[in-house]
Parts: sequence; structure tokens; C-alpha cells
Amino acid sequence: MIIVTGTGRCGTQSLNKCINYCERCFSFHELLKISFDKSNHRIMYEALGKIIDGERSKNFIFADCSLIYTFHKELFPRLLPNLKIVVLHRDKESTVRSFKNWVAQHSIFNRAPWKDIFPPMTFFKALNEDEYWNRYWDYCNNIYNTQFNEGCFHLNMQDINNDNKLVEMFDFCEIPSQYQKLLPDRKFNIGPRNANPELFTLTLN
Repeated sequence: MIIVTGTGRCGTQSLNKCINYCERCFSFHELLKISFDKSNHRIMYEALGKIIDGERSKNFIFADCSLIYTFHKELFPRLLPNLKIVVLHRDKESTVRSFKNWVAQHSIFNRAPWKDIFPPMTFFKALNEDEYWNRYWDYCNNIYNTQFNEGCFHLNMQDINNDNKLVEMFDFCEIPSQYQKLLPDRKFNIGPRNANPELFTLTLN
């Protein structure tokens, strides 16, 4: 299984489409809506275990691209070697600006599941939205530089448009070369291409 994570607003949707374009690869964007709270570790561990079992039985490669995995890295060693981790990076200024525009359009903090997925304002002792997103980016970046510094593939957002970098990532994720296909128009505003939900059903109890 492939896990792609990042701060959010960093290209996870675009990379999701690139993985999904490969043969026998089924990638999701934010399949698991698990909160920032560490009390959800058991649910996430069991869910990822079911996905990995589904891979083995169906001979497919599954992926989920979501920022939530940033906050639950300590679970991953228990699922290795079946897990490949990709970390997407975007510069701080662009990420903060994108989040502020996104919040203005969608009011994410006022509706589920986003109000639970992101750390609360009090977590960063932020006095305003601008301070919150800057501290959020710093917090995530520190996690990537410490907890995700080994055994992961790091990719800059702009490299999604780089054929060589994308093939390098596919190889790291052990996608067989005969299944690898490059999405011809890798723009950040291309329309969604979601995996067929009938091919794999995840049931959480």
C-alpha cells in the first residue's frame, strides 16, 4: 500500500490522480476521515490493515493521499514492509495563502469532518488565522524532518509535473514498470479521477 501525506494544499489530489492512472493501481483522496486525536490510532491501524489485506487478495496496489497521516506516523512501522510512504512538500508562503483562500471559500472549521481533523486553534496558541496556518506549517514541517526523514520518498509539489521524478516515485513505491503510466496533463486543476468504489469496500466497525 502507498500512503501519500503532506500539509494539505500541497498536491495530494494531483498525485492521487497520477497514481490512479497507473494500471492496477487504485488511489483514493482522503479515504479515511480520522481526526488529529491520537485516540483514533486503533481505528486507523485496523482500517489500513484491511486495505493491505485487500491488496493481497485482489493483486492490486492501493493508495490513500491525505494530510491526516502526518499526525499518525508512529503507526506505520507496525504495517511495514507492506507500506510505502510518500511525503509531498510545498513552500510555506504558498501553502498558507492557499489554506486561507480555501477556508474563505468553504468555512472548513465549521463543518465536519474538517473541524476535527485539523489541530484546534488552542493547540498552536494562535491568536488569528494567519498565525494559525504559519504555525501549522512549521509543526508539520518539523514532523517531516524528524519522523519522516528516513525510509520515505520526499517529493516537491512542482515535481508532479516532472516525468523522471514521478517514475522515481513509482519505482520507490514498487509499482511494476509495466503498470506505470504517466498522466499526460498533470496540471493542479485537472478534474477528479477517483477509483471505482465497487472494486474495494472498506467497512469499519
